[in-house]
Amino acid sequence: MALINKSSRILAVSAILCFLVLNMAGCKPKAVLLYDDSNNHFAAEALDRLNYAYTSTTDWVAFNNAFKSSEWDLVIVDNPTQADVTKLAETLLNDYVTKGGRLAICSWMVHWDPENALWGSLGFEHSGPTEFMPRPVYKTPGPDRLWTSPLAIPDLDFTGADDLYGTNCYPGSAIGDGEIMAVFDKSAPETMGALFVANEGRTIFNAFKPDDGAIGGVPIDKDADGLPDSVEWWINEIRYVNASCAKPVMPVGPAEMNSLYTSPVMDK
Repeated sequence: MALINKSSRILAVSAILCFLVLNMAGCKPKAVLLYDDSNNHFAAEALDRLNYAYTSTTDWVAFNNAFKSSEWDLVIVDNPTQADVTKLAETLLNDYVTKGGRLAICSWMVHWDPENALWGSLGFEHSGPTEFMPRPVYKTPGPDRLWTSPLAIPDLDFTGADDLYGTNCYPGSAIGDGEIMAVFDKSAPETMGALFVANEGRTIFNAFKPDDGAIGGVPIDKDADGLPDSVEWWINEIRYVNASCAKPVMPVGPAEMNSLYTSPVMDK
């Protein structure tokens, strides 16, 4: 019983410390837009744990309408599902990024539309081949703040992970000012990039699906700290791209954007 009580106290203290670390003073974004069609909602959990208020959308029409209606400090796209895809979203996102917006994204769209200008704007070029099963993602060596702030995060060991989506990994090379920060294969880092930082740290592209981070529906927590590893990655990515505290940006797109019909948006 004493061991159980001691373990409980340790977990409680860890939880309190985690809360304090995640909520340290800093630049808190006022206008955050989330697109989320995932199964496990790890990005949404990361925003909740960071205590960021955000507007949540779960289909592209609602996202597009919300996106072009306002300025946004930060946009998060968790898009592992192959459904309801429009080039309009990519056009809006590319416009937002090139105008100075902050974006953290994973999306299967890079497989569907690899030549879209958005990926180049994120410092990524799909060098293939697409991987059809989840696989581990390894951090690049070195004490980069992406791996240490606000949390010390582990590699993503997706060995045996649930295969929910059919396509899961999109190995790539860095172009423009893109920098590879994580890889699928340590022996071929230049063509097997898994995570790309670009635009002076304003953007992160995950060339894999963090939502794969579960086995039998149970989130993977290899470092046994009580947080799913994929949530930890999203937390650090969100804090990383938000660090610049830049002005909010409103995307301005082509005339075809005005023809979209409206759809309700849920505020969280």
